[in-house]
Amino acid sequence: HNGAITSDLMDNFDAEAYVDTLARAHANRHTCFVKCHHGFVYYPTDAGTPHPYLKGDMFGGILAECNKRDIAAMAYPNVCRDGHPYDTNPDWRQCDRDGNGLFHRGIKYVCVNSPYGPELLWPLIDETMDRYPSIKGFFFDGTLFYKGGCYCEYCQRKMAAEGVNANNADALNDFQVR
Repeated sequence: HNGAITSDLMDNFDAEAYVDTLARAHANRHTCFVKCHHGFVYYPTDAGTPHPYLKGDMFGGILAECNKRDIAAMAYPNVCRDGHPYDTNPDWRQCDRDGNGLFHRGIKYVCVNSPYGPELLWPLIDETMDRYPSIKGFFFDGTLFYKGGCYCEYCQRKMAAEGVNANNADALNDFQVR
């Protein structure tokens, strides 16, 4: 996870040397960033926001080197912890009962029931699969609602439509885990 202040992100990065380290450790699988919890993508993207200091294609370079060494590479997109969309699309934020955006220790939470999924996350997943067909799968991290649940306008509408009583802790938990 590299924030926007990491200006030297790619200055000395060498995908071959990086994957050589994996090979020397006898790794047979590697999970590599597509998108971190700051919301930045690690390849030139049309669907998301590339890391502001990305030089080249970090994900693609690692994937190519993994392929040469028969190391299965998985794509890692962080899902609900996503800083850049949180900052640029306030209506995508997970919210507490008072409508305040949810964040903790600098980690910002977006809601999968908002337009975030269809407008950003799913197009990014499609783009990743189209551009990098040799990936062996995805590790979707951060697929969660923050403590206490989300009460954004989209969750409230969905709960109302499904008859979920948001004041009932068991009903709220069931809504959030399905």
